[in-house]
Amino acid sequence: MTPSVRFPRQAKISCLLTEGLSIKEAALKMGISEGTARQMVKEIFARLEINSQNKLISFVKSVNFIC
Repeated sequence: MTPSVRFPRQAKISCLLTEGLSIKEAALKMGISEGTARQMVKEIFARLEINSQNKLISFVKSVNFIC
């Protein structure tokens, strides 16, 4: 998968988590497996150098990311 395809999916899962969905619910809504969703979240954490969903949500809100 190329980065141009992957990044929008990571943005989407970040938005869904910010809206209060669990990883499992976000995966279902995106039509992907829960394992794939968890891996995407791990990659987001690594890229942003964070280690929790709460920090991800705070980051998304702090940069006024439009979901």
